[in-house]
Amino acid sequence: IPVDVRIVAATHINLEDAISQGKFREDLYYRLKVIQIQTPALREIREDIPHLASHFLEKYCRETGKEPKRLTPAALRRFEDYAWPGNTRQLENEIKRLVASSRRLVIGEEDLAENIRGSGRPPLPSAMPEGGSLKDVVAELEARLIRDALRQNGNNQVKAAKTLGLSRQGLIKKMKRYKITAAS
Repeated sequence: IPVDVRIVAATHINLEDAISQGKFREDLYYRLKVIQIQTPALREIREDIPHLASHFLEKYCRETGKEPKRLTPAALRRFEDYAWPGNTRQLENEIKRLVASSRRLVIGEEDLAENIRGSGRPPLPSAMPEGGSLKDVVAELEARLIRDALRQNGNNQVKAAKTLGLSRQGLIKKMKRYKITAAS
């Protein structure tokens, strides 16, 4: 029986690094690497989040036979502010949960999962503080973002670094610069 098979594989691991560390077979890597597609993390394409959320809402309302639902602007802002460590699959699962659990046609931020609800970015300063330089304002904001990421991730530096798009070493370096401890 003739068989024609195509394999589509995805990973978040840098396979070339894994090969050099002896954690992935080089021959398998080159068999799989025919066409390579790099997709950005959802946190890097925040402008697509409303479109994806709308698509998933429509899809799961249709599949479950429910009336079409929509998200409030506040809920959409929370989605855009969230780091989405699970990328599009996590967004899709959150929408699926909302369709199943919400009795209203308009889904507000109070309906969102707690980790997403509490993910709002700190507000940006509306004006330069009296006597403060741009450098001081940026440093203050960066320190605040680091503290928030640590708090949201239970002081787990690896997760906080991922949320911020930093390496763990980069996060530690910035924590030292701003005298931030895990408890602060």
